[in-house]
Amino acid sequence: MESSTSYNDYAEGFDRFSAKHYFRWPAQQLVSMVAFAPGEKLLDVGCGTGVVAQAALEQSKYGFIVATDLSQPMLRRARLRNISDIVVSKLPDLAFLPRIFDCVTAGFVLNHISDPHITLRSIANLLKPGGRVGLSSWAVAASDTDAGKKWNEVAERFVDRDFLARELERTLPSEQLLLSLDGFKDVVGQTDLVLESAEQKSFFVDLPLQDFLESRLAAMPSRIMKSVLTPETWQRFSRTVADTMLSSFGPDLNQELRVNFVIARVPANEK
Repeated sequence: MESSTSYNDYAEGFDRFSAKHYFRWPAQQLVSMVAFAPGEKLLDVGCGTGVVAQAALEQSKYGFIVATDLSQPMLRRARLRNISDIVVSKLPDLAFLPRIFDCVTAGFVLNHISDPHITLRSIANLLKPGGRVGLSSWAVAASDTDAGKKWNEVAERFVDRDFLARELERTLPSEQLLLSLDGFKDVVGQTDLVLESAEQKSFFVDLPLQDFLESRLAAMPSRIMKSVLTPETWQRFSRTVADTMLSSFGPDLNQELRVNFVIARVPANEK
């Protein structure tokens, strides 16, 4: 059985629901902002099911794209997006030679890392002089919307609130830090990278309630809950939260989400 921190058991559900509704637009924005161009080499770290790598492929069909993640089931889903160059590798010890990439992207990755500045230094080491790194994090995620808060209210009737908060802090140790652009800037400031831009952008998601509920199954709170609840209690929670959400919001949701985007650069004269 996989631990609650592993995405191995959740790759298909994440790809079908979370990636589809919540990660595609931020991926397109990130690739556009990092200005990935034809003929360049891009590395997408913590690629998951390849949403950012696919956006890079769509933006620059003549670029060279490598995607890396620790989860092999996630990488298998990335292959379905026509990402052919994939590597199993774990942050911060990425298995690449230094200074070979023009761009590195890390979409919603650094919140999983306890020392994001150390990981960012490792990423910077892979970039050529003048190379760019594109980073993103949630400022307002699905769990912060009215629907997300209602889901959380039901969850806290089945799992102790303080326990869940402690486990979320353990599994997503930099989540709170990277909610703000100032936190992101502080992380970049602990490296030799030069900050190019820091911007928060909003987007809207219209989705069926059932898709929202399915997307929550791949989210960290569900994975933590499922690891401690009995199968019978988990099923009871699933029925209760579905009924509560339907009575509160109806069959469809409209959500406004916000994403932090940071672009930084290796100094062009670095040797």
